[in-house]
Amino acid sequence: KFEEIYLPKSAPNIYNLAIGKIKNINSILEFGCNNGVNLEYFMKRNKKLSTVGIDINPIAKELEKKFRQYKGYVSDENILEKFDVNQFSLSFTSSVLDHIPDEKNVKNILMNLSHISKFVILNEPFLDGVVGDVSDKYRYQVKSGLVDRRKSFAKYSYFWNYDKYLEELSLNYEKIHNPLYSFSMGPYYYLYIINTKNFKNSR
Repeated sequence: KFEEIYLPKSAPNIYNLAIGKIKNINSILEFGCNNGVNLEYFMKRNKKLSTVGIDINPIAKELEKKFRQYKGYVSDENILEKFDVNQFSLSFTSSVLDHIPDEKNVKNILMNLSHISKFVILNEPFLDGVVGDVSDKYRYQVKSGLVDRRKSFAKYSYFWNYDKYLEELSLNYEKIHNPLYSFSMGPYYYLYIINTKNFKNSR
């Protein structure tokens, strides 16, 4: 199963980074939570944690049956504007922004997550010098010098320049290489931990 490949380096690494860098985590939002497997990992380790999951798939509601402290919303990025400034200790995405085809939309999501959260963690792929749609392209077609250059990227795969976007928003961040698997965009994932303390962008 995909979760058996993906989860071991996704949820635990996000969780360990969060508890290592952030004090007093009491509320978390995951944008693009799917079935909530990442949030479930958090809640099993902190039963007092208030969590929110957002996804366009109705499966986002399923965890409400297992955890009282969880609320699922079936929605897209527009719902982010309904939350208050710094409402969450942490918001995060994991392999979500790399499937959004519009750069402006990605930047708006980053801005809104930074507006409603004290910290933001991204678990997303980054490849220096590559921006935009790489769907079904071989690695050698995208950038020279890549390992296993004839392997191809999956459909609906997009690289975005998070370094640039975060710097444009004057956000402080740390970046840690976090390869998830060998196929598609897997080798190029990074964990970004973003401190929004000095974020002054208003809606």
